[in-house]
Amino acid sequence: MPRTNTSSKTVEALIGAACARNTSAELQYEHRNGGIITAHVRLVSLTQDQVLADKPVCLCDDGAIPTGAPITVHIMLRGYRYQFDSMIEEDNRRVPLNARQTVPGIALRKPDTIVESQRRAYLRVSMVGYDPINVYLAHPHPHIPDTCSIDAKIITGCLLDLSVGGILVLVDQQILRSVKSGERFFTAFALPGDAGEFNLLASVRHSSIVANKQSLRLGLSFHPWRGQEFKYDQRRISRYVAEHQRRMLRRRR
Repeated sequence: MPRTNTSSKTVEALIGAACARNTSAELQYEHRNGGIITAHVRLVSLTQDQVLADKPVCLCDDGAIPTGAPITVHIMLRGYRYQFDSMIEEDNRRVPLNARQTVPGIALRKPDTIVESQRRAYLRVSMVGYDPINVYLAHPHPHIPDTCSIDAKIITGCLLDLSVGGILVLVDQQILRSVKSGERFFTAFALPGDAGEFNLLASVRHSSIVANKQSLRLGLSFHPWRGQEFKYDQRRISRYVAEHQRRMLRRRR
């Protein structure tokens, strides 16, 4: 469970530090129909009543977050994740970067409280309930890192969970015994009900041996590759994750 910080000094200190670092924040707004709009901003400055940020960038095409609607804001600071409830009070605010320069931005309502959160940088959904989804991994060419060798060894794993930022994959240790943090792979996989295959470059964020010591669990983080196609793939995954959340919410009702 998250731990609530109710001190106004704590709110000032944490959000003030986030603004000083121009920390990236994720805004989440939930539709009445259960859909979720996610947008990214950078926190710029803190006033007596508001948190100022640059213009939101939405990863999906579900529309913009409406002004005055309740939202949840997620940030990561000094290795900890925090969240607070807020709303967009102004959606066309000039935000000062310094004494001379301003940029288009928004004004968020300053929260009274902030809580520590276990939430990841991106909304992540489990794929375990589906039929097994294969993920194919191959190392980049040793001399041309943006390409894959024709004769590269293909490693087959099983997709465990998915987010805009990366995937969790289970691999048989007889196929892949160990990996190094930062080691890169080209990944290929297809999602149920989604047209087309994903081909994304990823690096190992973490790895662990499963209890039976026969499998290796790999956390992989996606990297930009082939310019705009990467953003297109991000939007596809974001839409898929949002639709997955809608289905889960409908089942709970």
